[in-house]
Amino acid sequence: MLRSAVDRTVAILAGSQGTGVMLTPRLVLTSAHVLWDREWIRVVHPQSEQPLPARTMWRDDDSDVALLLTGEELVDPERWELPRLRWGALGAPDPLPGCQVVGFPAVQRFGPTGHLEYDQLTGTVLPMAGRIRSTLVVEFDRAPVADPAPGESPLAGLSGAPVFAGAVLIGVVTQVPQGRGHRRVEAVPVEQVLRASGFPHHVAGAEPGHIPPVVESVTPGDHSRDEQFERHYAHALRARCRKIEIFGIDELGTTETNWDLDTAYLSLEAISAPGTRENAAVNRSVAAPRRINELLADRPRTVLRGGAGAGKTTLVWWLASHAACGALGHELAELNHLVPFVVPMRSLPARGMAFPKPHELATVAELQIDGVPEGWARRVLEAGRALLLVDGMDEVPPADREEARRRLTDLLVMYPHNRCLVTVRPLAVAADWLSAENFEELRLLPMRDEDVLAFSRAWHAAARLECAGFRDTHRAATEDQNLRDLESGLEQELARNPTLLRLSRSPLLAAVVCALHRRRRGFLPETRWSLYNASLTMLLGSRDTLRRVGAPEGIVLGVEEHQQLLQRVAAWLTRGGYVEFSPAQALHQIQLAMRGMPQVRNQGSPEAVLTHLLNRSGLLQERSESAVQFIHRTFQDYLAAKEIQESDGLGELLRNADKEEWQDITLLAVGHCNRGEVRRLIEGLIDRGDTAVDPQTRGDIHVLAARCALSAVVLEEEVRERIAHRIRSLLPPSDATAAAKLASLGYYVLDLAPGPEELDDTEAMAVVELARDIGGAASLPLLRRFAHHPLPAVRRLLIDAWPRYPEEDYAREVLAHMSLEKEMVTVVTAAMAAALRHCGPTGLVALDLHASNAELARILPHSGIRQLMVFGNSLLDDLSFVRKLSGLSSLSLSGCPRVRKLSALEGLPLDSLDLELFEIEKSELAHLRRLDRLTSLSVVGPLLDSNIPLPSGHPTVEKLTVASRKTTVINDLSEWPVLRELVVQDDCDALSVLLAASRAPALSSLDFAIESLRLPVPFGLSEFDEQMLVTGKPVEPRTLPGVRRLTLRRVRSCGSTEDLARVFPSLTELTIEHLGGAAPDLSALRRIAGLAIRVGNRVLTSTPTDAR
Repeated sequence: MLRSAVDRTVAILAGSQGTGVMLTPRLVLTSAHVLWDREWIRVVHPQSEQPLPARTMWRDDDSDVALLLTGEELVDPERWELPRLRWGALGAPDPLPGCQVVGFPAVQRFGPTGHLEYDQLTGTVLPMAGRIRSTLVVEFDRAPVADPAPGESPLAGLSGAPVFAGAVLIGVVTQVPQGRGHRRVEAVPVEQVLRASGFPHHVAGAEPGHIPPVVESVTPGDHSRDEQFERHYAHALRARCRKIEIFGIDELGTTETNWDLDTAYLSLEAISAPGTRENAAVNRSVAAPRRINELLADRPRTVLRGGAGAGKTTLVWWLASHAACGALGHELAELNHLVPFVVPMRSLPARGMAFPKPHELATVAELQIDGVPEGWARRVLEAGRALLLVDGMDEVPPADREEARRRLTDLLVMYPHNRCLVTVRPLAVAADWLSAENFEELRLLPMRDEDVLAFSRAWHAAARLECAGFRDTHRAATEDQNLRDLESGLEQELARNPTLLRLSRSPLLAAVVCALHRRRRGFLPETRWSLYNASLTMLLGSRDTLRRVGAPEGIVLGVEEHQQLLQRVAAWLTRGGYVEFSPAQALHQIQLAMRGMPQVRNQGSPEAVLTHLLNRSGLLQERSESAVQFIHRTFQDYLAAKEIQESDGLGELLRNADKEEWQDITLLAVGHCNRGEVRRLIEGLIDRGDTAVDPQTRGDIHVLAARCALSAVVLEEEVRERIAHRIRSLLPPSDATAAAKLASLGYYVLDLAPGPEELDDTEAMAVVELARDIGGAASLPLLRRFAHHPLPAVRRLLIDAWPRYPEEDYAREVLAHMSLEKEMVTVVTAAMAAALRHCGPTGLVALDLHASNAELARILPHSGIRQLMVFGNSLLDDLSFVRKLSGLSSLSLSGCPRVRKLSALEGLPLDSLDLELFEIEKSELAHLRRLDRLTSLSVVGPLLDSNIPLPSGHPTVEKLTVASRKTTVINDLSEWPVLRELVVQDDCDALSVLLAASRAPALSSLDFAIESLRLPVPFGLSEFDEQMLVTGKPVEPRTLPGVRRLTLRRVRSCGSTEDLARVFPSLTELTIEHLGGAAPDLSALRRIAGLAIRVGNRVLTSTPTDAR
């Protein structure tokens, strides 16, 4: 695995041997003079030992630097775990010791043939030594080495090598100065590279979520001090976060409840908000469930919504501990060695703060760290190296959330290049709460069946870790086998009992199930309330007895006594809007509770009882000497609901029914109520909602009433019908927030939803979105009713919902009933591709998955696909599978770097072909000439051996699009007899395009980029005619009378349009896209009758000067 910054160093083989530094797996920065203007360039990373072809995509000879792009990844992407490259500039004129240059100098060779080997040269950067020339000078620590041969430098081959200050790239070596005995090298500072014209365009913004390079200041004192402290900080954070509290594992018989995070962590699934992201190849409105690790990779700012116990906090700790130590895998490699600032929002109110200031970020998580260097957090934020992890925004009282949001956004405005993740419960804040700050929303999904099983395996694996620490080897072996038997038994029980499986959809409840399964030897409760009650009984009742723990505090409490004391504390927290409390506050509540509990009062003081609860209950934990909280918010809510129900507090629940933080408590109270109380509570909610003035509040309370009714074991039918009537009135939902609340009712709402015949187009979309968000097999019949809806947007919603369902079921139940001949279907898994056989003829299939040629040949249906788009497939290296697709008329290929051969396309009945090339040989394009039905051809990307990315001609192509990452040259179109439209994207040689166009016999439409409206000779007129001086005859200007539509892009210099009027006399449409400056002078075009001209947003029609 590649983890260290120096692992970016590669060897360059071109005009001479040099060194380079990888910016990405395919982009390499080096010294320009190493290349010697050679077309033949090879780059090799020692880990792969395979030289790969590369080409120059940018160079700046003034600075002597160049940027290379390789044909494929220099290292396996799955081995790339390097953090985001840090760029630095010297912040002071003082010498900077402890720097290093890593490369392949001539002196460092081995073996008889002189194989390359890394050399690592340490030294001091001398800022003043090259200040006048804006050069970075590095003086090495060790004595000069001897020349390998007379007149040769031992440091030859070091040109292009990176200069690192710690992990910060500060320069690129360009030369060895004379007269210094090879003790020094000179380098171009990286800030000079970043300022060079064109360079940032190739480094930043190429991928979604990529954060542009930020140049951080490297100052001798601060830099070394900061690096030392960051190692200490990472160690403290890892120590704090490397363990995770897994409920119930302490039942193994020890006092430890924290277990290894790597063993216990499970990457859950999430889904993104629909319609917000796009891909160049296809609209990514398809919100497919994906692992949270994948989704976070390209989202610098994320709001993560998830219910109680969904795993939000666990994810925060996992990210923090792994990012700090650089241990994240390739998916999240860009987060490695960022500085995590964990902000537990639930602890802030007790500190009297809405959100921490920059200097408080390092301490708010209560890490075991020494003094923070002054200004360190600010420097981290300025460098864009912070990973802000804001956990539990819903645990801040609603009145304080807006202030917390404002302070967070102020921080991100001041330091915009940092990553940020905010976790929140699903309905705690509005859907667009942070959208103005460019946050994207993700929603954690309930665990699938396979995830529940994976969690069970992780739970038991974490439990078995303790066995290795037993001194008694027989006990260790017995306990290990016992846990393996329990794991197998629970897996069988989950497969047999669907009710239990549904109860285990969140990590918290899955952990409860695992713990209870062990405690009860297989007997498990069947409702949410019985699960909570059983877990509390397990924790509060028998755990000390079974573990043979006596009464170390001198206090013995039963389950009911424990609960009564904790209920008072939980209810007090709820009423005050708190999630943490101080020991003094807890003492007061315990003292009040003990007044009616003489059997407890007689055993000790409130202080002794509080100590007992903290030490023995398993439900409370001390965050610090001044802060105590419940181990999980769910248990606090459960106990608060029980206290309120027992104290005849139904009226209190009704009064607070409009408050989001009370809704879970109201729902949990249903499980504590008797039949009469359940009816009174639900009818009270109905009436409370009916009297609410605000429609949103009314709907929220009625939805809460419905949730309570669904949880009730017994409820009269007339009450249920009253609720159903009110839920019907909320359908279809008016906005995303209302839809999310209705979706919380699950399958219940599906039977109440109206069908397509009762809805207008907007309402139909809302109902389909609601059914999609509810998901599950029960939603398929409702979705199928919309299969023939005439609105394209509704059909698009149905198609894009496919990834959220079992592939086979959705294809059979919904897609098979739709007409897909004019639709695009995006396929993101192999199972979806295989399920296409259930669908009818499909207009366009977009394959967004990694699969080999053999796998695609096996899973894709051999008929029914009219157009096929394949993109982002790093495994595909052969196109033979396409030959099995009968009826295919269009093929598009992009982002498939291993496809180098096109012979499989020969003879196919394609009428449209769109290819992105990755350094293939020009001879491969000859196969395209044998596509005798082809009318549209697009070729994007450079060739390996030519800068003319075209076959020599084609007899049937009518539209041709060409693009390349380097200047495109087109030399001849005379063998394109029916070519009518030519589009040249990106930069091109304008003269070659015009000459080629003049030789295209049928060309009528031309689109290309040109800097000036003054056309090159011989199309434009030269002010100084050299031919006139030599031959006495002027240059005969060429014209393109056949061209009727002309588009000129990226025009920087407008001026006169005289050349255009003369060269294109038959124009009917002209579009000029100019990049600012003076508008073009259109007067010369007036002599072309009926010409429609578009300049920017203006559309003009020419009037001829002589209309006789």
